[in-house]
Amino acid sequence: MNYTADIKKIERHFIPVDFVVTDWQSLEPYFQKFTERNIDTPRSIEQWLKDLSELEAVVSEDACWRQIKMTCDTENKQLEEAFNFFCWKFNQKFSRITMR
Repeated sequence: MNYTADIKKIERHFIPVDFVVTDWQSLEPYFQKFTERNIDTPRSIEQWLKDLSELEAVVSEDACWRQIKMTCDTENKQLEEAFNFFCWKFNQKFSRITMR
């Protein structure tokens, strides 16, 4: 059996390809767009769900990479702080918005 790690990222349509999660202020406008969107047709609901899924995937991937980097270099305090920032500050705001 031939195994491969040819992992390909899913193409983004809602979040810019070069977008990097740095702080809440850079991400909040994307969440704001969801509260302003008119979802009155099956097509608009489907698009809303696709875009929300993409946004959540971007945030989740960032959180995972922060944890991976921190655990690979346990002496690097900057990596630990980046992970802790995400867990304690960023994640609280993210959770409040996604639970609406």
